[in-house]
Amino acid sequence: MAARFAVRPAGDCPAASSARPHAPMVDGDAAYLLSYGTPDHGVSVAVARCRACGVALLSVAPYGTGQASTYLELPDATLRED
Repeated sequence: MAARFAVRPAGDCPAASSARPHAPMVDGDAAYLLSYGTPDHGVSVAVARCRACGVALLSVAPYGTGQASTYLELPDATLRED
Protein backbone atom coordinates (compact mmCIF):
# COMPACT_ATOMS: atom_id res chain seq x y z
CA MET A 1 0.00 0.00 0.00
CA ALA A 2 1.30 3.44 -0.91
CA ALA A 3 2.00 5.96 1.84
CA ARG A 4 -0.55 8.74 2.13
CA PHE A 5 -0.12 12.21 3.51
CA ALA A 6 -2.12 15.42 3.66
CA VAL A 7 -1.69 18.30 1.22
CA ARG A 8 -3.37 21.62 1.95
CA PRO A 9 -3.00 25.29 1.05
CA ALA A 10 -0.41 26.90 3.30
CA GLY A 11 -1.89 29.02 6.06
CA ASP A 12 -0.17 31.18 8.63
CA CYS A 13 2.89 29.74 10.40
CA PRO A 14 1.91 28.52 13.88
CA ALA A 15 5.38 29.43 15.23
CA ALA A 16 5.07 33.12 14.27
CA SER A 17 4.08 35.54 17.05
CA SER A 18 1.54 37.22 14.76
CA ALA A 19 -0.35 36.02 11.68
CA ARG A 20 2.44 35.59 9.14
CA PRO A 21 2.98 33.11 6.32
CA HIS A 22 5.58 30.37 6.47
CA ALA A 23 9.19 31.45 5.83
CA PRO A 24 10.44 28.81 3.39
CA MET A 25 14.01 27.63 3.45
CA VAL A 26 14.38 26.58 -0.19
CA ASP A 27 17.35 24.28 -0.39
CA GLY A 28 15.48 21.05 -1.03
CA ASP A 29 14.76 19.18 -4.22
CA ALA A 30 13.31 20.92 -7.26
CA ALA A 31 11.89 19.98 -10.64
CA TYR A 32 11.18 22.01 -13.74
CA LEU A 33 8.15 20.80 -15.65
CA LEU A 34 7.76 22.01 -19.22
CA SER A 35 5.14 21.43 -21.89
CA TYR A 36 5.71 22.65 -25.42
CA GLY A 37 2.90 23.27 -27.84
CA THR A 38 -0.01 25.65 -27.97
CA PRO A 39 0.04 27.15 -25.40
CA ASP A 40 3.49 26.57 -23.89
CA HIS A 41 3.47 25.88 -20.14
CA GLY A 42 6.22 25.68 -17.60
CA VAL A 43 6.36 25.50 -13.82
CA SER A 44 9.07 25.16 -11.20
CA VAL A 45 8.23 22.88 -8.29
CA ALA A 46 10.33 22.74 -5.11
CA VAL A 47 10.11 21.00 -1.75
CA ALA A 48 11.36 22.97 1.25
CA ARG A 49 10.81 23.38 4.97
CA CYS A 50 9.53 26.38 6.96
CA ARG A 51 12.38 28.01 8.89
CA ALA A 52 10.22 28.67 11.94
CA CYS A 53 7.98 25.60 12.40
CA GLY A 54 9.64 22.97 10.18
CA VAL A 55 6.55 21.93 8.21
CA ALA A 56 7.29 20.62 4.71
CA LEU A 57 6.25 23.02 1.94
CA LEU A 58 5.68 22.46 -1.77
CA SER A 59 6.08 25.58 -3.90
CA VAL A 60 4.82 26.07 -7.42
CA ALA A 61 6.00 29.00 -9.56
CA PRO A 62 5.95 30.00 -13.20
CA TYR A 63 9.04 28.54 -14.90
CA GLY A 64 12.08 30.79 -14.82
CA THR A 65 10.73 33.37 -12.36
CA GLY A 66 12.26 31.98 -9.17
CA GLN A 67 9.35 33.33 -7.15
CA ALA A 68 6.77 30.89 -5.86
CA SER A 69 3.20 31.96 -6.36
CA THR A 70 1.65 29.03 -4.50
CA TYR A 71 2.70 27.18 -1.36
CA LEU A 72 1.14 23.97 -0.11
CA GLU A 73 1.73 22.43 3.32
CA LEU A 74 2.69 18.76 3.51
CA PRO A 75 2.30 18.29 7.29
CA ASP A 76 2.77 14.51 7.28
CA ALA A 77 5.72 14.42 4.85
CA THR A 78 9.13 13.32 6.07
CA LEU A 79 12.01 15.38 4.72
CA ARG A 80 15.69 14.75 5.17
CA GLU A 81 17.21 16.68 8.08
CA ASP A 82 20.37 18.67 7.32
